[in-house]
Amino acid sequence: MARNTTTCLRTTLAITLAAVCATTVLTATPGNTQTVTDGRTDSTFTLTTSLDGGVESVVVLASGRIVVGGDFGVKCLNTDGTVDTTFNGPESLSAIVKAVVQKGSKILVGGIFAGENIKRLDSNGAEDDTFNPPPLDGRVESIAVQSDSKILVGGFFVFGTTIKRLNSDGRTDSTFDPPSGSSTVYSIVVQADGKILVGDSGGIKRLNTDGSTDSTFNPPSLNGVVHAIAVQGDRKILLGGEFTGRIKRLNSDGSTDSAFNPRSLDSSVYSIVVQADGKILIGGRFTGRIKRLNSDGRTDSTFDPPYPDEEVNSIAVQDDGKILIGGDSYGVTGVVKRLNNPSLAASRKSRSGTILGGGGDSSSNAVWIIVIAAAGLAVVGGGVGIARRRKPAAQ
Repeated sequence: MARNTTTCLRTTLAITLAAVCATTVLTATPGNTQTVTDGRTDSTFTLTTSLDGGVESVVVLASGRIVVGGDFGVKCLNTDGTVDTTFNGPESLSAIVKAVVQKGSKILVGGIFAGENIKRLDSNGAEDDTFNPPPLDGRVESIAVQSDSKILVGGFFVFGTTIKRLNSDGRTDSTFDPPSGSSTVYSIVVQADGKILVGDSGGIKRLNTDGSTDSTFNPPSLNGVVHAIAVQGDRKILLGGEFTGRIKRLNSDGSTDSAFNPRSLDSSVYSIVVQADGKILIGGRFTGRIKRLNSDGRTDSTFDPPYPDEEVNSIAVQDDGKILIGGDSYGVTGVVKRLNNPSLAASRKSRSGTILGGGGDSSSNAVWIIVIAAAGLAVVGGGVGIARRRKPAAQ
């Protein structure tokens, strides 16, 4: 009896939703159409603190807050760009922070400051006293966290190799034995198989999980610095830096990908991010400072950002698709900006079985088409968009 009643209710609900949707489509009066171009400045984000020096790293935390590191140390911003006053980093981080990485609920920061040159902070900025790394005698340029929570640290160190691995408590991992070398490490990326890509002042190499050189990886000679590495979903490897052309894509074995044909840039690439839709964001010192490329390397003409005066050192993409860029004006004044990215947001929100629509005026951006949804799917409409969550089917 209960099952028959549930079936009847579902049928009634489906008919009602279809009728409401049809009525809405026929009678709704759309408001002024608002078009937001990909790359345009997000006016809802305003940096409210002075950054005395360049921004080197931008990271979006799981909470949505934004941690920035640079010549000024480390700061935390709220989602609108205002300063997060609950974040109180240690005084020792008033020096240069080159790299910021989130590890669970903790924040790893590395750079040039007194002591061990890498620290772990709680989400409120307090130093984690359970993290005890060795003195590194140099500067940290890059940090990456493995799936087993071990921490890879790269940079320029006076003694030993320029890449090290730490256990989760900060102690040196004695099982990691990379080749010695004097090249400064600027970028570290851990592949899905655990192998480690290293970009340095001499090019790129790949290490096995124990630190030994991976002889199956044979990249071309770049004769220039690799500042940025990103791995695509198909395991192809994007490189950015100061070598000829400034950006290149390699196949998984290190050979040059001939299907990738970007325009040669006139100056360095410092940051690369692959969007969820496969498009590629690059930032640096080149003309335009930030660009988006299609998957084949061609410039994406639908991306139209303002021309920043500052070079772009770091790019991060929020969960809603918006793009954070951090940089500086010749190392003097740090800047963080946020760019709109509606096409990525739309591709993430699109779902089979759901029809979305928009309209309204500039103050409400009202949604006036809401639903067609399968049974067991809750649909919520509001003034600024549509969200949906899956709930257990009726028993």
